[in-house]
Amino acid sequence: MNSHHPDAAAAELPGRDLPKKSAGRGNRRAPWPVVQVVGRSRGVAAAVVTVGMIATGCGSADGGEGTPTTTSAPAAEESGNPWDLPVEQRPALFDPCADVPTDAVERAVGAPIRKEARLTKSDPGNLQTCGWSTDELIVDLVATWKSHADYLVDPTGVIASERYPVEDRIALRLLDREDDPNTCRYLFFTERGTVAISASLTTTFKTFRGKRFADVCEVLHEVSSPLVQIVPPGDFR
Repeated sequence: MNSHHPDAAAAELPGRDLPKKSAGRGNRRAPWPVVQVVGRSRGVAAAVVTVGMIATGCGSADGGEGTPTTTSAPAAEESGNPWDLPVEQRPALFDPCADVPTDAVERAVGAPIRKEARLTKSDPGNLQTCGWSTDELIVDLVATWKSHADYLVDPTGVIASERYPVEDRIALRLLDREDDPNTCRYLFFTERGTVAISASLTTTFKTFRGKRFADVCEVLHEVSSPLVQIVPPGDFR
């Protein structure tokens, strides 16, 4: 005899899938919002860590560690490659909080968004970051002067593809880990620094638009199009 009981199977599903009961202990609110809030909080914390990983090892043109500087665009125009200039003479770093409209992010993810304060940092000349979230996804953009060569030897990320086509651009595709990644990102080596676009799934079941266990790189591919259009030009490797 099959001992499987339908209530046991239902217990394995998240609370949002369970019908409300009208008897017994009364109607209780399903616990899924708490799970989602906890998951989003953990997701933001993980995104903060990965933003730090992206920025680690930001260097100056001579290979040394960069220091906070004020950069200017006119000096870069005198050189064919802004990356060949000293950091203080390079163009101002791309600033996602200033340069990416909120409606572009909402259009990308197809849902209302919240700006995440913990994913926002401004260190002119070294690092600019901005992040937004929904109930199931975090999207963040990071700009640094960390070079393509630095990323190739950085052990903190997993390179999935060195030349990945995105719209009409070529990106370095990077994962937070090789096995079942939570975060996928595209890196563009532009005239205003390295610009990374990242997506991170934050729910327990990695849900995106009703689909469970979504592939985070497929999600990034799906949502990145409006954001790639805002990335500065250039491919300096």
